[in-house]
Amino acid sequence: MLEKLECIPEALATAIENAAHDGDRLTESSCALDLLRRGIGLCKHPVSIAIDGIDELTEQSQKVVCNGLRELVQSDHLPTKLFLTGREDLSSLLAVSWTVSFASISVDPLVITSDIRKFVEASIRRRIVEGTLVLQDPTLEMLVVEKLVTGAQGM
Repeated sequence: MLEKLECIPEALATAIENAAHDGDRLTESSCALDLLRRGIGLCKHPVSIAIDGIDELTEQSQKVVCNGLRELVQSDHLPTKLFLTGREDLSSLLAVSWTVSFASISVDPLVITSDIRKFVEASIRRRIVEGTLVLQDPTLEMLVVEKLVTGAQGM
């Protein structure tokens, strides 16, 4: 979003630089939302936001983020579209107004488990071939796959 601007305003650039982070990401959801709002305020075209794995946030952060996103979508400033992925039980947290169009897509847990299994099998096989995973007993490969897939619990 900010990449399309010729110049990021000094106040916003300073706020981004001073925001608390762990080296990878901002540590405060409310700060991230504030920066997002300020960035959107600079845009002249509709904005689309994609957030993957919102269910991986802490419960408190989920509430903060969903409340902030709801405010963004329902505001009169700039048309904003959201694409969120997460577990179904998060839809109540977003609770957008009936005037905002909303669609939900459910994925069968069996499909998710199947995808996880394919990913884990390929990852384990690749590590064995590369030599970064060494198994003395070849039957352990399937045991490792089973444990990882079961432990993932549809994540």
